[in-house]
Amino acid sequence: IKDYTIMAACAVATVRVSWWLYPLALLIIGAHQRGLTTISHDAAHRILAKNRLWNNVLGTIFAAYPIFQRHWAYRVSHVYLHHPHLGDPEQDPDLKFFVKSGVYTVREPREYKSFIVWKSIFGGATLRYLSYLWSNRFFVLGGKERIVDKRDVLIDSYGFSAFWIAVIVGFTSANVLHLLVLFWLIPYLTTFQVLGWFTELAEHSPMCESEVKNVYLTRNRKGGLIERLLFGVNYDEYHLEHHLSPAVPFWLLKKAQKIRMRDPKYADIAKSWGGLFFSGPEGQPSVISQLLERNRRLYEIGPRK
Repeated sequence: IKDYTIMAACAVATVRVSWWLYPLALLIIGAHQRGLTTISHDAAHRILAKNRLWNNVLGTIFAAYPIFQRHWAYRVSHVYLHHPHLGDPEQDPDLKFFVKSGVYTVREPREYKSFIVWKSIFGGATLRYLSYLWSNRFFVLGGKERIVDKRDVLIDSYGFSAFWIAVIVGFTSANVLHLLVLFWLIPYLTTFQVLGWFTELAEHSPMCESEVKNVYLTRNRKGGLIERLLFGVNYDEYHLEHHLSPAVPFWLLKKAQKIRMRDPKYADIAKSWGGLFFSGPEGQPSVISQLLERNRRLYEIGPRK
């Protein structure tokens, strides 16, 4: 409800107050569309609601379907493959995507910075990320159909189609189809893709290259207010907590971290985290700075990849 309320408020403010607010509305709506990914994600883990039916209804009609994802595609690629094979370049679909995208390819430092930061901010990674979502969040990955219930997958497919037919018919009947395009499809194809790319990049990069223990393979982020508002909707920045305790729903991740901080070893690890673009509160390196430093170091020692 919170995410939809904020997105609706952005649309109303733009239409009623000033269209100069539209760029800001695009950014905020894209961030909260990304927030719906967290809802869909928890439904895929079957922790969004105790009742299985409610879990699936809330996770599909109100989260996955609006952002062009399907429940079973997410469950297979994330729960069945990403979690048990985290950091495996042959079986982890997320790592395979970022390797294929060139995140781990060593380049001349200025070229790498342009690639990893500026081109991505201005949409250079959008088509790649959209293709990744299409392959991993909409279609059940090829060869994995045998591990899912075909009846449930069929229901999921029909449910997605019925949802979007109902939405399009409803907006068309109300003569406001243009609002669906302006305040849903355009944010989805622009800011949602950029924010999603950077958020998922920050989850495991570049640790998957050198670490093997779960506690070192991902991070929680300690970004500032703006980073949390854009990249941390629905506690999206507590990614390590999720991997350590996949059965904990997103609204309890912050509490889970507070409990773990009682462990001195965990607290030491926590001291190393920074934000996505900016340093942490005690000067901890950001995700982007870690990627840039890794690339610079490998570039200087060669050979080129």
